Amino acid sequence: MRIRSWIFVILGAIVAGLLEATFLTLLPSPWKDIRPIIDICVLSVVLNRSKAGMVFAAIAGFLLDLFSVGPTTFAFARLVVVVALVSLLSITVLTNRSMYATAVLVTAARCLDRLWILASSAIATVLFHVPVPVEPLQALGITLLWDVGIVSVCFIVVASFTRRFLVTEPLSTRPYDDV
Repeated sequence: MRIRSWIFVILGAIVAGLLEATFLTLLPSPWKDIRPIIDICVLSVVLNRSKAGMVFAAIAGFLLDLFSVGPTTFAFARLVVVVALVSLLSITVLTNRSMYATAVLVTAARCLDRLWILASSAIATVLFHVPVPVEPLQALGITLLWDVGIVSVCFIVVASFTRRFLVTEPLSTRPYDDV
């Protein structure tokens, strides 16, 4: 990637991290469940930019840890590990780059994020006798709906305006001529 692309990744991570840590938490109920960091990281994995997704997750997670009011369960490591596992999943299992695979990847990322939060909450409760609040399943469902919707719209926009996912067949090969 060029230096200009890395600058955009860093600036986008700063904006997304600050939005998720401050402004988006103040919105009313269906809107406060928008969490764009994992969505953008999954899109970068789908676009074969896993390193950029990990840098984005690291910077945004650091800003979440720094500016978030409540417990964030070490968002820096949590987001980097989630993006690494989603990248591994996209390389080994979901090798096609379709909208459905993108929706499955973002769902897997959100579920891995939830598992990390549940595990850290259990560890904090057992070791330190400090309860760490975990969002209810209804909020997780709303967040998953937002995630799938945002990633699907972004995938369609990227596929429409770039040649990244263009599937063409050469004119010389016609496999179904005899049918």
